[in-house]
Amino acid sequence: SFAWPCFSILRSVVVDELEGGASYLARVIIRTFFPEQGDSFQTGVLIEGPGGPILVKAIFAGWLADLLGHKELTAWKGTGGNVCCLECGNLDKNRRGDAADGKFGLDCADLSKFQRRSNDDLFAIVDLLATREPVMRQTPFGALETQLGFNCVPNGLLSDLYLRDIYKPIEHTLRDWQHTMCQDGVANTCIAFTLHSLAEQGFSLRHVRTFALLCNLPSKYGNVHPSWLSDRRLKAETLSSFSSTILNIVPLIFLFLGKFCENVAALVPVVRCFKLLHVILGVLSSGPEMAPRYATT
Repeated sequence: SFAWPCFSILRSVVVDELEGGASYLARVIIRTFFPEQGDSFQTGVLIEGPGGPILVKAIFAGWLADLLGHKELTAWKGTGGNVCCLECGNLDKNRRGDAADGKFGLDCADLSKFQRRSNDDLFAIVDLLATREPVMRQTPFGALETQLGFNCVPNGLLSDLYLRDIYKPIEHTLRDWQHTMCQDGVANTCIAFTLHSLAEQGFSLRHVRTFALLCNLPSKYGNVHPSWLSDRRLKAETLSSFSSTILNIVPLIFLFLGKFCENVAALVPVVRCFKLLHVILGVLSSGPEMAPRYATT
């Protein structure tokens, strides 16, 4: 549907049994469309058309995935490693504040300080691990993997020398707004902060949940479910949920704030912040053509 043809469906338990897992499978997929020999989108594929054959060429544009997907595709350690960003070479999740060696932690908000790695930087890390793995003991080698932020997967995607002219890990790691905003992202954090702030002023999670259950969603979105705002979902810094649920929860909390909280002095900045989140998600989910409407509402 929507011009997303299904290439294959494979159970995750089968992928896990492959040597190299999803990273090896990614190699197979790209090589199917861009093989070293035979028909390839790189050199062109002939497709019969009504007026004769048509030569079709294509490039690999990237992987669209969530954090776990990108981690598995590249054998990058993800947030489990000290280098918790695939692109940032001087980000260390254990650091806080400025550092003399130029490394920064997750508390740094100055984008100009982060050094973006190149594709060659990542390939060099993979090649280094490949040469050190046979000559190092398991414990020090594991420490080296953690330090560099990658696991050694000899038959993984980044180790395929032929595909390095086709697959570029920096440019081809695609992140969409739903995964960065609404799937353990900014929206989840903002919702949790708002709900905890409401509780401090006497508006419990049960109050918000009861109000939400009184609301009717457009029929195509189904019904409000009490599990969306259950106690077990609300953590100290996030509301655990998938993006589809988050996009339903935000307008429900927005309505609650408008009805009960706008005149509570301690909640004025909280309400303002949440309204901004509501506008941003509205623009993102509706497309850029809707931005003027949301900006004036």
